[in-house]
Amino acid sequence: MNSFLLSELPKKFSNSNFLLIVGIGFDERSLSVLKAFSNNSQLQVVGLLNPTRPEIGPSPFIDQFHKLSGSSSTLLGEGCESIVGTIDALQSFLLQDTLSGVDILLDITSLSHELLVAMVGLLASERIINRVTLAYTSAEEYSYNTTKDQQWLSRGVTDIRSVLGFPGLMLPSRKSHLIIMAGFEAERAAEVISRYEPAALTIAYGGKDQSVSEQHHHSNKQYAEEIRHLLSENSFTTEEPATFEFSCIDPFKTCEYICQYISELKGENVVICPLNTKISTVGAALAGLRFPWLQICYAQPSEYNLHGYAKPSDSVRLIPFSGHNLVIGEL
Repeated sequence: MNSFLLSELPKKFSNSNFLLIVGIGFDERSLSVLKAFSNNSQLQVVGLLNPTRPEIGPSPFIDQFHKLSGSSSTLLGEGCESIVGTIDALQSFLLQDTLSGVDILLDITSLSHELLVAMVGLLASERIINRVTLAYTSAEEYSYNTTKDQQWLSRGVTDIRSVLGFPGLMLPSRKSHLIIMAGFEAERAAEVISRYEPAALTIAYGGKDQSVSEQHHHSNKQYAEEIRHLLSENSFTTEEPATFEFSCIDPFKTCEYICQYISELKGENVVICPLNTKISTVGAALAGLRFPWLQICYAQPSEYNLHGYAKPSDSVRLIPFSGHNLVIGEL
């Protein structure tokens, strides 16, 4: 997937009439893409809020969003306490006649993983996904308010649920198989595993040539090993977990890796929990579209590193869906 300087974005979209949808959260990168278009007064902008959570509070960037986007902008998701309300609001907006045929630039940087997966499902079901380009602002540094050995982005698990639109097909007669797309939070992954108590387990991680950096790959692999250690230490499983690699930077490759792996698991209740990059989570959503019997689950963190989550970099990754043959399967 191509990476560009944020300052180059206006040139990339100078000749197109498009809608910019900005995911707004607590992350400092929330408005990086919008700021890049600050000189485009004709741009149609929609802000999309993650469902409200009492322990997080409202996004600190809402007022700044309104200042940057102007009076003609729209803010969706205010007051929504569940993903259902947020998706309903977005669906109603996107189906307006005035947006028929309009290209969409969707900034996914600060969307929750749950909302991101549900949005991919919505865009596919409404047959507008081929008009969408995803934008993801890279981080210069994560967990910048801690020392290197104490870094964290989120902690704990308050709830685990299937993502709206991706319930999978769970039959009592089949054994369960949980796939963890490991990120950088071993204890959170171990909590998901302990709650599911799957009959079979796979712990996947980002491949060396498909990671954000070589250091990210080594860290990711180390956390995958730490998950195994936690499982062994707490006697969560007696069998050695299986593994495979996926792409942290290309959702289409991730989709292929997942589909190739789970195609051999059709006789099992397969659940996948994406805990790595937002881009790899899109790949999991695409795999869920191809194999509707695959359930995608979301492990809601109990705590986020609100005051030091990530520092924005000056680069953005663009992921167009056009030109890709997206397969939507049937149960």
